[in-house]
Amino acid sequence: MLGNHDRHLAHLVARLMGVETTETFRWSYGGRSFVALHGDRFDSFVSNYVKAAALFSRAYAFTQRWLSRQGEWPKRLDRAHVGFSSLSRQVEAGAEGYACEQEVDVIVCGHTHMAKRTVFDRMGPSGAGIEYFNTGCWVDRPASYVTVGIDGVTLNHCP
Repeated sequence: MLGNHDRHLAHLVARLMGVETTETFRWSYGGRSFVALHGDRFDSFVSNYVKAAALFSRAYAFTQRWLSRQGEWPKRLDRAHVGFSSLSRQVEAGAEGYACEQEVDVIVCGHTHMAKRTVFDRMGPSGAGIEYFNTGCWVDRPASYVTVGIDGVTLNHCP
């Protein structure tokens, strides 16, 4: 999934790895409908101030790669930003509205770097509450990711 930190690299990923990138991915499995997207579209700053957000994104990536050996202070800065800005709630609310509009049972997002699972009161096409998963961050510790299988969707953590 393309997001605010890597959208400008989509052509490079496609060429180097032979992988097609996309903004949104939809699929069905086990009688349920799913959609995965980055989640930055629900961030009002990223949506309303595209150029400024791109500049901040590149500056953040630069600090992580070149100015902080272990990446600890950029991660702390990112967590503080997400906490103080209510970004996690903003993305979750946007994801709920999107899932209802698109008539899906499960929506998987990223962007806030905070792993989370929520079941909304609103029902999806399968008749169950719409599930929201934020994948968290796979380059942080503990890393987090979601899996989809016979037992449903699972939010996983690894050291």
